[in-house]
Amino acid sequence: MIPRQQDRRPQGTAAVRPPLRVRLRPGAAAVTVWYLRLQAVLNIVAVLSLPFRKEVHEHNVGEFFTPYLATAGLVSAALALFLAVVMRRRKRAAWIFNMLLAGPLFTLYALALTQDAYRQHVFNWISTLLTGVFVVAL
Repeated sequence: MIPRQQDRRPQGTAAVRPPLRVRLRPGAAAVTVWYLRLQAVLNIVAVLSLPFRKEVHEHNVGEFFTPYLATAGLVSAALALFLAVVMRRRKRAAWIFNMLLAGPLFTLYALALTQDAYRQHVFNWISTLLTGVFVVAL
């Protein structure tokens, strides 16, 4: 009988668990990829559906925030899809690009929520939360 990998450890040594950030890294990468894929699909749906497009445009120009890359356009859909593909391939340039766009956007949302005009809308809190989760996952 061939001993299993875990049986080959020398006696008296305990298994060392990797740090938390190393264990969370694959899940965080998956969150960013799926977020970008979802934004690409939602942008394409917004282009094809007039009522949904009007709703997204109203949120883009009114007192509402929209989550990162939600703009109801084919260009942002293509960008989100491209970023999802390169993030899936673990390209550092995609990570840097997303951080340069989403990081300041999240900071701007958080600062804007200190004002009463933006704080009263629940959608602004949800958009800030989604963008924040994306930035943390990066």
